[in-house]
Amino acid sequence: MIHHTADKVLHAGTVHTHFDSDASSFVEGMAIKDGVLTALGSLEELEPWIGPDTEVVNLEGRTVLAAFCDSHLHLHKYAQAITLVDCETQDISTALERLKQRSQELPEDEWVLGHGWRLDTWGRFGTREELDHVIPDKPAYITSKSLHAAWVNSRALEQAGISAATPDPPGGKILRDEGGPTGILLEYAIPLISDILPPPSTEQLVQLLANAQAQLHQFGITRVHDFDGPRCFQSLLQLQEQRQLQLRVQKQIKADELEAALALGLRSGFGDDWLRIGQVKFFADGALGPKTAFMLAPYADAPDAYGMETSSYDNLKQKFLDCIQHGLAISIHAIGDAANRNVLRLLSSMRRYDLAQPALPHRIEHLQLLHPEDIPLLQQEHLVYSMQPSHAVSDMDMAEKLWGERCSLAYAWRTVLRQGGTLIFGSDAPVEQPNPLWGIHAAVTRQKFDGTPPGGWHAEQCISRREALHAYTTAPAIASGMGSKVGRLLPSYLADLQIYDQDPLTCEPEALLTLRPAAVMLDGAWILRSF
Repeated sequence: MIHHTADKVLHAGTVHTHFDSDASSFVEGMAIKDGVLTALGSLEELEPWIGPDTEVVNLEGRTVLAAFCDSHLHLHKYAQAITLVDCETQDISTALERLKQRSQELPEDEWVLGHGWRLDTWGRFGTREELDHVIPDKPAYITSKSLHAAWVNSRALEQAGISAATPDPPGGKILRDEGGPTGILLEYAIPLISDILPPPSTEQLVQLLANAQAQLHQFGITRVHDFDGPRCFQSLLQLQEQRQLQLRVQKQIKADELEAALALGLRSGFGDDWLRIGQVKFFADGALGPKTAFMLAPYADAPDAYGMETSSYDNLKQKFLDCIQHGLAISIHAIGDAANRNVLRLLSSMRRYDLAQPALPHRIEHLQLLHPEDIPLLQQEHLVYSMQPSHAVSDMDMAEKLWGERCSLAYAWRTVLRQGGTLIFGSDAPVEQPNPLWGIHAAVTRQKFDGTPPGGWHAEQCISRREALHAYTTAPAIASGMGSKVGRLLPSYLADLQIYDQDPLTCEPEALLTLRPAAVMLDGAWILRSF
Protein backbone atom coordinates (compact mmCIF):
# COMPACT_ATOMS: atom_id res chain seq x y z
CA MET A 1 0.00 0.00 0.00
CA ILE A 2 1.46 3.35 -1.08
CA HIS A 3 0.85 6.12 1.44
CA HIS A 4 2.29 9.02 -0.60
CA THR A 5 0.47 9.97 -3.76
CA ALA A 6 2.18 11.48 -6.78
CA ASP A 7 2.14 15.13 -7.74
CA LYS A 8 1.62 14.22 -11.39
CA VAL A 9 0.68 11.11 -13.35
CA LEU A 10 1.11 11.11 -17.13
CA HIS A 11 -0.56 8.27 -19.06
CA ALA A 12 -1.73 7.04 -22.48
CA GLY A 13 1.46 8.05 -24.29
CA THR A 14 4.73 6.62 -25.55
CA VAL A 15 7.46 7.28 -22.99
CA HIS A 16 10.95 6.54 -24.30
CA THR A 17 12.82 5.71 -21.11
CA HIS A 18 16.28 5.84 -22.70
CA PHE A 19 18.21 5.40 -25.97
CA ASP A 20 21.05 3.29 -24.58
CA SER A 21 20.72 0.50 -27.17
CA ASP A 22 18.98 -0.36 -30.41
CA ALA A 23 16.23 -2.15 -28.48
CA SER A 24 12.96 -0.29 -28.01
CA SER A 25 12.39 0.82 -24.43
CA PHE A 26 9.10 2.54 -23.79
CA VAL A 27 6.15 2.55 -21.41
CA GLU A 28 2.74 4.24 -21.46
CA GLY A 29 3.12 6.60 -18.54
CA MET A 30 4.84 7.71 -15.35
CA ALA A 31 4.28 9.04 -11.84
CA ILE A 32 6.22 12.05 -10.51
CA LYS A 33 6.67 13.04 -6.87
CA ASP A 34 8.79 15.94 -5.55
CA GLY A 35 10.46 16.43 -8.91
CA VAL A 36 11.50 12.77 -9.25
CA LEU A 37 10.12 9.89 -11.33
CA THR A 38 8.71 7.31 -8.94
CA ALA A 39 7.00 4.76 -11.17
CA LEU A 40 6.50 3.78 -14.81
CA GLY A 41 3.71 1.84 -16.47
CA SER A 42 0.13 1.88 -17.67
CA LEU A 43 -2.65 3.89 -16.02
CA GLU A 44 -3.75 0.74 -14.22
CA GLU A 45 -0.24 0.23 -12.85
CA LEU A 46 -0.01 3.88 -11.83
CA GLU A 47 -3.46 3.96 -10.17
CA PRO A 48 -2.04 3.54 -6.61
CA TRP A 49 -0.10 6.79 -7.06
CA ILE A 50 -3.21 8.85 -7.84
CA GLY A 51 -4.75 10.85 -5.01
CA PRO A 52 -7.22 13.73 -4.77
CA ASP A 53 -4.50 16.33 -5.45
CA THR A 54 -2.64 14.46 -8.20
CA GLU A 55 -2.51 16.19 -11.60
CA VAL A 56 -3.50 13.42 -14.03
CA VAL A 57 -2.52 14.18 -17.63
CA ASN A 58 -3.87 12.17 -20.56
CA LEU A 59 -1.09 12.32 -23.15
CA GLU A 60 -3.50 11.23 -25.91
CA GLY A 61 -0.78 9.29 -27.69
CA ARG A 62 1.93 11.93 -27.45
CA THR A 63 5.60 11.03 -27.11
CA VAL A 64 7.71 11.71 -24.02
CA LEU A 65 11.50 11.66 -23.85
CA ALA A 66 14.19 13.04 -21.57
CA ALA A 67 14.89 16.73 -22.04
CA PHE A 68 17.83 17.59 -24.26
CA CYS A 69 21.31 18.74 -23.29
CA ASP A 70 23.35 21.09 -25.51
CA SER A 71 26.85 19.85 -24.77
CA HIS A 72 28.70 22.82 -26.25
CA LEU A 73 27.44 26.37 -26.38
CA HIS A 74 28.49 29.84 -25.34
CA LEU A 75 25.65 30.95 -23.09
CA HIS A 76 26.75 34.56 -22.63
CA LYS A 77 27.49 34.98 -26.35
CA TYR A 78 24.23 33.24 -27.31
CA ALA A 79 22.26 35.46 -24.94
CA GLN A 80 23.89 38.52 -26.48
CA ALA A 81 23.68 37.23 -30.06
CA ILE A 82 19.90 37.33 -29.84
CA THR A 83 20.33 41.13 -29.73
CA LEU A 84 23.12 41.49 -32.36
CA VAL A 85 22.82 42.54 -36.01
CA ASP A 86 22.41 39.33 -38.03
CA CYS A 87 25.23 39.37 -40.61
CA GLU A 88 24.77 35.82 -41.89
CA THR A 89 23.79 37.19 -45.29
CA GLN A 90 24.39 36.11 -48.87
CA ASP A 91 26.40 39.26 -49.65
CA ILE A 92 28.36 41.97 -47.89
CA SER A 93 26.06 44.77 -49.05
CA THR A 94 23.07 43.32 -47.18
CA ALA A 95 25.10 43.05 -43.98
CA LEU A 96 26.42 46.60 -44.39
CA GLU A 97 22.89 47.94 -44.85
CA ARG A 98 21.74 46.19 -41.66
CA LEU A 99 24.73 47.53 -39.74
CA LYS A 100 24.09 51.05 -41.02
CA GLN A 101 20.46 50.81 -39.91
CA ARG A 102 21.46 49.68 -36.40
CA SER A 103 24.10 52.42 -36.18
CA GLN A 104 21.48 55.06 -36.90
CA GLU A 105 19.32 53.70 -34.04
CA LEU A 106 22.11 53.86 -31.43
CA PRO A 107 23.30 56.77 -29.28
CA GLU A 108 26.54 58.54 -30.14
CA ASP A 109 29.73 56.54 -29.51
CA GLU A 110 27.86 53.29 -28.72
CA TRP A 111 29.39 50.19 -30.29
CA VAL A 112 27.66 48.63 -33.30
CA LEU A 113 27.78 44.86 -32.74
CA GLY A 114 26.99 42.14 -35.25
CA HIS A 115 27.58 38.44 -35.81
CA GLY A 116 27.43 35.72 -38.43
CA TRP A 117 29.39 36.71 -41.57
CA ARG A 118 30.92 33.83 -43.51
CA LEU A 119 34.03 34.01 -45.67
CA ASP A 120 32.89 31.02 -47.74
CA THR A 121 29.58 32.73 -48.55
CA TRP A 122 30.96 36.19 -49.31
CA GLY A 123 34.07 34.92 -51.10
CA ARG A 124 36.27 37.55 -49.44
CA PHE A 125 36.81 39.38 -46.18
CA GLY A 126 35.08 42.69 -45.54
CA THR A 127 37.31 45.72 -45.07
CA ARG A 128 37.49 48.49 -42.51
CA GLU A 129 36.88 51.01 -45.32
CA GLU A 130 33.54 49.38 -46.13
CA LEU A 131 32.52 49.58 -42.49
CA ASP A 132 33.83 53.16 -42.23
CA HIS A 133 31.60 54.14 -45.14
CA VAL A 134 28.39 53.07 -43.36
CA ILE A 135 29.55 53.61 -39.74
CA PRO A 136 31.97 56.55 -39.70
CA ASP A 137 31.20 57.86 -36.22
CA LYS A 138 30.95 54.78 -33.97
CA PRO A 139 33.17 51.75 -33.31
CA ALA A 140 31.92 48.56 -35.03
CA TYR A 141 32.74 44.93 -34.16
CA ILE A 142 31.26 42.03 -36.11
CA THR A 143 32.20 38.43 -35.32
CA SER A 144 32.28 35.72 -37.97
CA LYS A 145 29.92 32.77 -37.73
CA SER A 146 32.78 30.61 -36.47
CA LEU A 147 33.75 33.18 -33.79
CA HIS A 148 37.35 32.72 -34.96
CA ALA A 149 37.53 35.98 -36.91
CA ALA A 150 36.29 39.54 -36.39
CA TRP A 151 35.64 42.47 -38.72
CA VAL A 152 36.08 45.98 -37.33
CA ASN A 153 36.14 49.58 -38.53
CA SER A 154 38.75 52.31 -38.07
CA ARG A 155 37.07 53.75 -34.97
CA ALA A 156 37.31 50.35 -33.26
CA LEU A 157 40.98 49.96 -34.26
CA GLU A 158 41.69 53.43 -32.86
CA GLN A 159 40.00 52.68 -29.54
CA ALA A 160 42.03 49.46 -29.24
CA GLY A 161 45.26 51.25 -30.14
CA ILE A 162 45.86 48.95 -33.14
CA SER A 163 48.04 50.46 -35.85
CA ALA A 164 50.36 49.31 -38.62
CA ALA A 165 53.09 48.95 -35.98
CA THR A 166 51.05 46.70 -33.65
CA PRO A 167 52.64 43.22 -33.55
CA ASP A 168 50.55 40.07 -34.00
CA PRO A 169 49.79 38.56 -30.58
CA PRO A 170 50.88 34.94 -29.95
CA GLY A 171 48.39 32.61 -31.67
CA GLY A 172 46.66 35.48 -33.49
CA LYS A 173 46.93 37.54 -36.64
CA ILE A 174 46.04 41.11 -37.66
CA LEU A 175 45.49 41.04 -41.41
CA ARG A 176 47.25 43.93 -43.13
CA ASP A 177 47.81 45.56 -46.51
CA GLU A 178 49.97 48.49 -47.60
CA GLY A 179 47.57 50.81 -45.79
CA GLY A 180 47.86 49.04 -42.43
CA PRO A 181 45.32 46.78 -40.67
CA THR A 182 42.54 45.69 -43.05
CA GLY A 183 39.94 45.41 -40.26
CA ILE A 184 40.11 41.58 -39.99
CA LEU A 185 41.43 39.93 -36.81
CA LEU A 186 42.03 36.19 -36.50
CA GLU A 187 42.10 33.95 -33.42
CA TYR A 188 44.01 35.47 -30.46
CA ALA A 189 44.05 38.88 -32.12
CA ILE A 190 40.28 39.13 -31.54
CA PRO A 191 40.60 39.94 -27.79
CA LEU A 192 42.50 43.11 -28.74
CA ILE A 193 39.02 44.41 -29.55
CA SER A 194 36.64 42.18 -27.60
CA ASP A 195 38.41 42.92 -24.32
CA ILE A 196 37.68 46.66 -24.63
CA LEU A 197 33.96 46.27 -25.41
CA PRO A 198 31.83 47.85 -22.69
CA PRO A 199 30.40 44.82 -20.88
CA PRO A 200 26.72 44.59 -19.98
CA SER A 201 25.98 45.28 -16.34
CA THR A 202 25.35 42.29 -14.10
CA GLU A 203 21.65 43.13 -14.10
CA GLN A 204 21.61 43.31 -17.92
CA LEU A 205 23.46 40.00 -18.24
CA VAL A 206 21.12 38.29 -15.77
CA GLN A 207 18.18 39.43 -17.90
CA LEU A 208 19.90 38.33 -21.12
CA LEU A 209 20.51 34.88 -19.63
CA ALA A 210 16.90 34.65 -18.45
CA ASN A 211 15.78 35.39 -22.01
CA ALA A 212 18.25 32.84 -23.40
CA GLN A 213 17.08 30.03 -21.14
CA ALA A 214 13.48 30.67 -22.17
CA GLN A 215 14.59 30.41 -25.80
CA LEU A 216 16.42 27.14 -25.10
CA HIS A 217 13.30 25.69 -23.48
CA GLN A 218 11.52 26.16 -26.82
CA PHE A 219 13.95 23.58 -28.22
CA GLY A 220 13.44 21.09 -25.37
CA ILE A 221 16.78 21.96 -23.73
CA THR A 222 17.06 21.98 -19.93
CA ARG A 223 20.81 21.23 -19.62
CA VAL A 224 23.84 22.92 -21.17
CA HIS A 225 27.62 22.72 -21.03
CA ASP A 226 28.68 26.36 -21.18
CA PHE A 227 32.05 27.59 -22.50
CA ASP A 228 31.81 31.29 -21.65
CA GLY A 229 33.63 33.18 -18.90
CA PRO A 230 33.31 33.99 -15.19
CA ARG A 231 30.82 36.84 -15.61
CA CYS A 232 28.40 34.33 -17.08
CA PHE A 233 28.98 32.08 -14.06
CA GLN A 234 28.40 34.98 -11.65
CA SER A 235 25.14 35.86 -13.40
CA LEU A 236 24.01 32.22 -13.32
CA LEU A 237 24.70 32.18 -9.59
CA GLN A 238 22.57 35.31 -9.24
CA LEU A 239 19.74 33.66 -11.20
CA GLN A 240 20.02 30.66 -8.90
CA GLU A 241 19.92 32.85 -5.79
CA GLN A 242 16.79 34.52 -7.18
CA ARG A 243 15.28 31.07 -7.82
CA GLN A 244 15.03 31.92 -11.52
CA LEU A 245 17.65 29.51 -12.88
CA GLN A 246 15.86 27.03 -15.13
CA LEU A 247 18.83 25.34 -16.73
CA ARG A 248 21.22 22.76 -15.35
CA VAL A 249 24.62 24.16 -16.28
CA GLN A 250 28.02 22.52 -16.42
CA LYS A 251 30.43 25.46 -16.41
CA GLN A 252 33.71 25.05 -18.25
CA ILE A 253 36.78 27.01 -17.14
CA LYS A 254 38.62 29.09 -19.75
CA ALA A 255 42.34 28.30 -20.06
CA ASP A 256 43.37 31.83 -19.08
CA GLU A 257 41.52 31.34 -15.78
CA LEU A 258 43.43 28.16 -14.92
CA GLU A 259 45.71 29.80 -12.33
CA ALA A 260 42.75 31.33 -10.53
CA ALA A 261 40.94 27.97 -10.56
CA LEU A 262 43.99 26.19 -9.16
CA ALA A 263 44.38 28.85 -6.46
CA LEU A 264 40.76 28.34 -5.43
CA GLY A 265 41.14 24.56 -5.43
CA LEU A 266 38.29 24.05 -7.89
CA ARG A 267 37.81 20.51 -9.16
CA SER A 268 35.84 19.05 -12.03
CA GLY A 269 32.45 17.80 -10.83
CA PHE A 270 32.22 20.26 -7.92
CA GLY A 271 28.74 21.73 -7.51
CA ASP A 272 25.14 20.58 -7.38
CA ASP A 273 22.38 19.48 -9.76
CA TRP A 274 22.05 23.04 -11.13
CA LEU A 275 25.57 24.43 -11.40
CA ARG A 276 28.74 22.38 -11.50
CA ILE A 277 32.36 22.78 -12.57
CA GLY A 278 33.29 21.02 -15.80
CA GLN A 279 36.60 20.90 -17.67
CA VAL A 280 39.31 23.47 -18.43
CA LYS A 281 39.01 24.59 -22.07
CA PHE A 282 42.14 24.81 -24.26
CA PHE A 283 42.63 25.46 -27.98
CA ALA A 284 44.86 23.42 -30.27
CA ASP A 285 44.02 25.36 -33.44
CA GLY A 286 41.55 27.71 -35.12
CA ALA A 287 38.61 27.05 -37.47
CA LEU A 288 37.87 25.88 -41.00
CA GLY A 289 36.31 29.11 -42.33
CA PRO A 290 39.27 31.49 -41.85
CA LYS A 291 41.69 28.61 -42.71
CA THR A 292 43.17 28.62 -39.22
CA ALA A 293 42.40 24.93 -38.53
CA PHE A 294 45.81 23.20 -38.20
CA MET A 295 46.42 20.78 -41.07
CA LEU A 296 48.82 17.94 -41.88
CA ALA A 297 48.66 18.87 -45.58
CA PRO A 298 47.88 22.30 -47.07
CA TYR A 299 44.42 23.59 -47.82
CA ALA A 300 43.29 22.47 -51.27
CA ASP A 301 43.04 26.04 -52.59
CA ALA A 302 46.12 27.41 -50.79
CA PRO A 303 49.25 25.26 -51.21
CA ASP A 304 51.22 27.22 -48.60
CA ALA A 305 48.50 27.35 -45.93
CA TYR A 306 48.55 24.83 -43.08
CA GLY A 307 46.44 26.80 -40.59
CA MET A 308 47.51 27.80 -37.09
CA GLU A 309 48.71 25.80 -34.12
CA THR A 310 47.42 28.10 -31.39
CA SER A 311 49.16 26.17 -28.58
CA SER A 312 52.29 24.07 -28.95
CA TYR A 313 52.36 20.38 -28.03
CA ASP A 314 54.82 20.98 -25.18
CA ASN A 315 52.84 23.91 -23.78
CA LEU A 316 49.62 21.90 -23.83
CA LYS A 317 51.36 18.95 -22.18
CA GLN A 318 52.47 21.05 -19.21
CA LYS A 319 49.04 22.65 -18.82
CA PHE A 320 47.33 19.24 -19.03
CA LEU A 321 49.59 17.90 -16.28
CA ASP A 322 48.78 20.92 -14.10
CA CYS A 323 45.08 20.23 -14.55
CA ILE A 324 45.16 16.50 -13.92
CA GLN A 325 47.37 16.85 -10.84
CA HIS A 326 44.75 19.15 -9.34
CA GLY A 327 41.62 17.16 -10.21
CA LEU A 328 40.62 19.22 -13.24
CA ALA A 329 39.58 17.45 -16.42
CA ILE A 330 40.57 18.77 -19.85
CA SER A 331 38.47 20.01 -22.76
CA ILE A 332 40.34 20.89 -25.94
CA HIS A 333 39.19 22.48 -29.18
CA ALA A 334 40.63 20.65 -32.21
CA ILE A 335 39.42 21.09 -35.80
CA GLY A 336 42.14 20.18 -38.32
CA ASP A 337 43.65 16.70 -38.72
CA ALA A 338 47.05 17.90 -37.42
CA ALA A 339 45.43 19.39 -34.32
CA ASN A 340 43.42 16.24 -33.67
CA ARG A 341 46.48 14.02 -34.17
CA ASN A 342 48.44 16.09 -31.63
CA VAL A 343 45.61 16.10 -29.11
CA LEU A 344 44.81 12.39 -29.42
CA ARG A 345 48.47 11.48 -29.08
CA LEU A 346 48.97 13.86 -26.18
CA LEU A 347 45.98 12.54 -24.25
CA SER A 348 47.10 8.97 -24.95
CA SER A 349 50.60 9.75 -23.67
CA MET A 350 49.19 11.20 -20.43
CA ARG A 351 48.02 7.71 -19.46
CA ARG A 352 51.57 6.76 -18.51
CA TYR A 353 51.61 9.29 -15.68
CA ASP A 354 50.47 7.83 -12.39
CA LEU A 355 47.98 10.56 -11.62
CA ALA A 356 44.51 10.38 -10.10
CA GLN A 357 41.86 10.58 -12.82
CA PRO A 358 39.59 13.65 -12.47
CA ALA A 359 35.95 13.01 -11.59
CA LEU A 360 34.84 13.93 -15.14
CA PRO A 361 36.22 12.58 -18.42
CA HIS A 362 38.50 14.58 -20.72
CA ARG A 363 36.88 15.89 -23.91
CA ILE A 364 37.82 16.85 -27.44
CA GLU A 365 35.60 19.61 -28.77
CA HIS A 366 34.64 19.40 -32.47
CA LEU A 367 37.00 16.65 -33.79
CA GLN A 368 36.10 17.92 -37.25
CA LEU A 369 38.76 16.12 -39.31
CA LEU A 370 40.68 12.91 -38.71
CA HIS A 371 43.59 11.32 -40.55
CA PRO A 372 43.02 7.59 -41.26
CA GLU A 373 46.15 6.64 -39.30
CA ASP A 374 44.72 8.25 -36.17
CA ILE A 375 41.44 6.31 -36.01
CA PRO A 376 42.84 3.73 -33.50
CA LEU A 377 43.66 6.61 -31.14
CA LEU A 378 39.91 7.13 -30.66
CA GLN A 379 39.89 4.01 -28.45
CA GLN A 380 40.77 5.80 -25.22
CA GLU A 381 39.02 5.31 -21.91
CA HIS A 382 37.66 8.32 -20.04
CA LEU A 383 37.62 10.43 -23.21
CA VAL A 384 34.50 12.03 -24.70
CA TYR A 385 34.03 13.39 -28.23
CA SER A 386 31.91 16.53 -28.16
CA MET A 387 30.69 17.26 -31.69
CA GLN A 388 28.14 19.49 -33.40
CA PRO A 389 26.13 17.80 -36.20
CA SER A 390 24.83 21.08 -37.64
CA HIS A 391 28.43 22.09 -38.40
CA ALA A 392 28.57 19.36 -41.05
CA VAL A 393 25.53 20.77 -42.83
CA SER A 394 26.78 24.36 -42.60
CA ASP A 395 30.35 23.49 -43.60
CA MET A 396 30.06 20.71 -46.18
CA ASP A 397 30.52 22.91 -49.27
CA MET A 398 33.41 24.82 -47.70
CA ALA A 399 34.97 21.60 -46.40
CA GLU A 400 34.86 20.04 -49.88
CA LYS A 401 36.57 23.10 -51.31
CA LEU A 402 39.26 23.36 -48.63
CA TRP A 403 39.80 19.71 -47.63
CA GLY A 404 38.81 17.79 -50.76
CA GLU A 405 38.97 14.00 -50.50
CA ARG A 406 39.99 14.25 -46.84
CA CYS A 407 36.29 14.91 -46.11
CA SER A 408 35.60 11.17 -45.89
CA LEU A 409 36.75 11.52 -42.28
CA ALA A 410 35.17 14.91 -41.61
CA TYR A 411 32.51 15.04 -38.86
CA ALA A 412 33.04 11.28 -38.60
CA TRP A 413 30.35 10.29 -36.11
CA ARG A 414 30.04 6.69 -37.29
CA THR A 415 33.80 6.24 -37.12
CA VAL A 416 33.83 7.48 -33.51
CA LEU A 417 31.04 5.11 -32.47
CA ARG A 418 32.59 2.18 -34.33
CA GLN A 419 35.76 2.69 -32.26
CA GLY A 420 33.69 2.57 -29.07
CA GLY A 421 33.93 6.30 -28.44
CA THR A 422 31.45 8.28 -26.33
CA LEU A 423 29.71 10.85 -28.52
CA ILE A 424 27.91 13.90 -27.14
CA PHE A 425 26.21 16.53 -29.29
CA GLY A 426 25.75 20.29 -29.07
CA SER A 427 25.38 23.35 -31.28
CA ASP A 428 28.28 25.73 -30.48
CA ALA A 429 25.56 28.42 -30.30
CA PRO A 430 25.61 31.17 -31.36
CA VAL A 431 27.67 29.60 -34.17
CA GLU A 432 24.66 27.37 -34.98
CA GLN A 433 21.05 27.49 -33.85
CA PRO A 434 20.72 25.42 -30.63
CA ASN A 435 17.96 23.20 -32.00
CA PRO A 436 18.75 19.54 -31.20
CA LEU A 437 16.19 18.27 -33.72
CA TRP A 438 18.11 20.09 -36.47
CA GLY A 439 21.24 18.39 -35.14
CA ILE A 440 19.52 15.00 -35.18
CA HIS A 441 18.39 15.61 -38.77
CA ALA A 442 21.98 16.45 -39.73
CA ALA A 443 23.34 13.38 -37.93
CA VAL A 444 20.97 10.89 -39.57
CA THR A 445 20.79 12.40 -43.09
CA ARG A 446 23.95 14.55 -43.54
CA GLN A 447 21.77 16.70 -45.77
CA LYS A 448 20.83 20.37 -45.88
CA PHE A 449 17.25 21.43 -45.24
CA ASP A 450 16.52 21.21 -48.99
CA GLY A 451 17.49 17.53 -49.08
CA THR A 452 20.85 18.01 -50.80
CA PRO A 453 23.09 16.28 -51.53
CA PRO A 454 20.96 13.27 -52.55
CA GLY A 455 21.70 10.34 -50.27
CA GLY A 456 23.70 12.54 -47.87
CA TRP A 457 27.23 13.94 -47.75
CA HIS A 458 29.59 11.03 -47.04
CA ALA A 459 26.57 9.07 -45.90
CA GLU A 460 28.77 6.31 -44.49
CA GLN A 461 29.19 8.61 -41.47
CA CYS A 462 25.43 8.84 -40.78
CA ILE A 463 24.23 7.45 -37.46
CA SER A 464 20.84 6.12 -36.35
CA ARG A 465 18.06 8.16 -34.78
CA ARG A 466 18.55 6.35 -31.44
CA GLU A 467 22.29 7.03 -31.47
CA ALA A 468 21.70 10.73 -32.15
CA LEU A 469 19.05 10.99 -29.41
CA HIS A 470 21.43 9.23 -27.01
CA ALA A 471 24.09 11.86 -27.80
CA TYR A 472 21.64 14.63 -26.82
CA THR A 473 20.25 12.96 -23.67
CA THR A 474 22.00 10.15 -21.78
CA ALA A 475 25.59 10.52 -23.03
CA PRO A 476 25.98 14.18 -21.94
CA ALA A 477 24.58 13.28 -18.52
CA ILE A 478 27.19 10.54 -18.11
CA ALA A 479 29.92 12.92 -19.35
CA SER A 480 28.98 15.45 -16.66
CA GLY A 481 28.82 12.93 -13.81
CA MET A 482 25.00 13.02 -13.66
CA GLY A 483 24.28 9.75 -15.45
CA SER A 484 22.27 8.39 -12.52
CA LYS A 485 20.10 11.53 -12.23
CA VAL A 486 19.21 12.91 -15.67
CA GLY A 487 19.21 11.87 -19.32
CA ARG A 488 16.90 8.89 -18.84
CA LEU A 489 13.28 8.53 -17.72
CA LEU A 490 13.58 5.85 -15.05
CA PRO A 491 12.51 5.63 -11.38
CA SER A 492 14.66 7.85 -9.09
CA TYR A 493 15.68 10.10 -12.03
CA LEU A 494 14.84 13.81 -11.99
CA ALA A 495 11.69 14.67 -13.93
CA ASP A 496 13.31 16.67 -16.75
CA LEU A 497 11.36 15.76 -19.87
CA GLN A 498 9.74 16.96 -23.08
CA ILE A 499 6.56 15.98 -24.90
CA TYR A 500 5.91 15.92 -28.65
CA ASP A 501 2.84 15.55 -30.83
CA GLN A 502 4.97 13.44 -33.21
CA ASP A 503 7.60 10.90 -32.19
CA PRO A 504 11.10 12.24 -32.99
CA LEU A 505 12.29 8.63 -33.16
CA THR A 506 9.91 7.55 -35.93
CA CYS A 507 8.61 10.66 -37.73
CA GLU A 508 9.75 11.43 -41.28
CA PRO A 509 13.27 12.95 -41.23
CA GLU A 510 12.06 16.23 -42.74
CA ALA A 511 9.50 16.57 -39.91
CA LEU A 512 12.42 17.04 -37.50
CA LEU A 513 13.07 20.43 -39.10
CA THR A 514 9.75 21.91 -37.94
CA LEU A 515 8.92 19.81 -34.87
CA ARG A 516 8.85 21.62 -31.51
CA PRO A 517 8.01 20.30 -28.05
CA ALA A 518 4.39 20.68 -26.99
CA ALA A 519 5.53 20.69 -23.35
CA VAL A 520 8.73 20.79 -21.33
CA MET A 521 9.08 19.82 -17.66
CA LEU A 522 12.03 20.65 -15.40
CA ASP A 523 12.42 19.23 -11.91
CA GLY A 524 8.82 18.02 -12.05
CA ALA A 525 7.36 21.46 -12.92
CA TRP A 526 5.94 22.55 -16.27
CA ILE A 527 8.00 25.34 -17.81
CA LEU A 528 6.26 25.13 -21.19
CA ARG A 529 2.98 23.47 -22.10
CA SER A 530 0.54 23.94 -25.00
CA PHE A 531 -2.02 21.15 -24.40
